This record gives sequence, structure tokens and C-alpha cells, in this order.
Amino acid sequence: MVQLKSVTALDIHKHLYVTILAGGVGSRFWPASTRAKPKQLLPLATSEPMVVDTVNRALKLVSPERIRILAGEHLHESLQNLLPDLPSESFKIEPQVRGTAAALTWAAWEIYNLDPEALMLSLHADHIIEPEENFLNLVGDIVTLLETTDLLFTIAVNPDREETGYGYIEPGKSLAIRGKTEAFEVNSFKEKPGLERVKEYLKKGYLWNSGIFAWKAKSFIDEINSITPEISKFLFYLDENRPIDFFEHIPVMTVDEGILERSSRIATVSANFRWDDIGTWSSLTRVRPKDENGNVLIGKSELLDTKNSVIYSEDVTFITYGIEDLILIQAGDVVLATHKSLAADLKILLDKLSDPVIGEDP
Repeated sequence: MVQLKSVTALDIHKHLYVTILAGGVGSRFWPASTRAKPKQLLPLATSEPMVVDTVNRALKLVSPERIRILAGEHLHESLQNLLPDLPSESFKIEPQVRGTAAALTWAAWEIYNLDPEALMLSLHADHIIEPEENFLNLVGDIVTLLETTDLLFTIAVNPDREETGYGYIEPGKSLAIRGKTEAFEVNSFKEKPGLERVKEYLKKGYLWNSGIFAWKAKSFIDEINSITPEISKFLFYLDENRPIDFFEHIPVMTVDEGILERSSRIATVSANFRWDDIGTWSSLTRVRPKDENGNVLIGKSELLDTKNSVIYSEDVTFITYGIEDLILIQAGDVVLATHKSLAADLKILLDKLSDPVIGEDP
């Protein structure tokens, strides 16, 4: 059992709630990441599971009873075991997987009914944010901005590489300034473009969409009612406390496609912290310490003439000799060996493997 750190919440606003999206499989971290134990439950960024790092971050902003963790039923027990200090109301178990639009609508509805003046900060359970102090200060500025506006905010990140795995934001005119934080209109969202388009976007000053959002719960629900009929026409199920029926009827949809890309009320602020949505085994080289030969080592290993590799072991010792640019992963009774350049293509591999090898739950 992992213990949460003893932290003192800043409690920057008495109406602030933090939601943490903790669903998803993280298939690019197979075989360590499976449906039963996905990426966010693994100690990838630090020695703690990523969801624990995220909750500890949230606890620096709000008290435990104002945290909501959104995930499927199959993760309920694991999350509660990892986070025993959170109250039961912190765990919102989605009846079905319907995407982030459904999850955040459900959370916003519940939070708004608890507190009509509620503000929501939405985090992902598998993001890396450093230094946290900068993040906390930026959230404080956004919360202050929300006191006088009904805009929906996203935090944007200045790109430091040509990345095709992220969404991009086209920033517009300046809207407001709070402290050192300047907010901008969002002209458009561009979802995971190809390399040539990425190069074009970077020249034009586009930003990464971090997936970190902040808004008034009421403003978010109002926007759902205004622009997302696929969801709004089923909100009466939530009003009748029938979330199972709500999830049964709505379509699978991300919050980006269902709300952000449609709304004229989106604003963004630029992150003043380092952010990473580590998506592949090779991306650990950006966030984990490396040895003198550029290797990332998690677990037991003995290396000779080994360079620029990622080696992850749950309970065996890897012995390597004369290798370079490889990914070596052991989890349970499965060992994966591949080239770093193929790390982003694990979904292709998984599509060709049998279920017993993949190790998914039935």
C-alpha cells in the first residue's frame, strides 16, 4: 500500500474541486501496463505510481474531500488500495467507458449540485509537472480569473520538439492578465497532426494542448447544453440520479471534440512549468535519470557495453552486453524486446498478439 505524502493544502479557493482522469490502458507501456494495471498505476515517472504523484499534487491545492478520481469499475479496488487516505466520495466509478466528455460532464454535474459556485480543475493521472510550485501558482492565477469570467480554460505548453502525438492550440488575441499569467483566446484546436503539419504549426507559434482544464462547473454544464446535444439531451438521467442510464445512452466522445473544438468561450494560458505526457517507453529518457551511457534503468540489471536503452524489470535481473537503442521490459511472465524507434508502434504489435500473451483481463 502506498501512503500519500503529508502535505498542507494551500486551499487556494474554497469552491475549487480537482478531478483526476484515471482511466485508460496506456497500451504503449505494455507489457507492464495492462487493463488491470494500467500506466497510471505504475511507478514510471518516480518511485511512486503516477496517480499517487498526481493526487499528492492535488492535495497541495484542495482538501481530500474535494478530489474526484474518475475511472472504470475494474480499477476501483486498485485505486482505493493505492489511495486509502481519500474518502469514498473521491472515487467516481464510470459505469461504462464513454470518453472524457462523459466523465467530466458527470463530475461537473455532481460537483455543481454539491456547490453551485464550484470551480473545477481537471488533471490527468499520468502527467509529469515540474516544478510543482510554478504549477500551483499558475492554477491560483487561473482560479482568480475564473471569479470574473465564464470562460473555459486550458493550459497550453510551449513545444520543445516536433511532436506528432499531441494536440495543438492556435492562440488568439490577449484577453486578460492576472499576476504574471496572460490569458489568450483560442482560435482553433488541431488534433495530432502529421510531421510536416507540425513543422508548420511550430513556425506559426502554435502550442501543445496539455489536457489540463479549469472552469466553473456551471459554465461547463451550460456549454454542454448549448453546443453538445449528443450529451445534453440525456442530462435528465443525472438529474434523476441515474448515471448508469446516462452512460448507456451517450456516445463515446472526448471533451476536446465535444466541447473545446466547438465552443467560442475557450481561453488558454501558457504553462510556466515543464510538462510531459509520457506516452512510450522511449519517452522515459526525457523524465528519468540516465546512467553515464544514457540508459534508463528501473529494477535490477547489470550492463556491459550498453547504451541509450530503456530497461524495466519487475522481478528479474537483466544482463545486457553490447546493445544500443533498445527497449527491454519484463512484467510478469512476459518479456518485450524492441528498438526504441518502434516504441510508439506497440499498438500495432498488440493487434497481432493473442490475448493470453497480451495478458488482458477476460
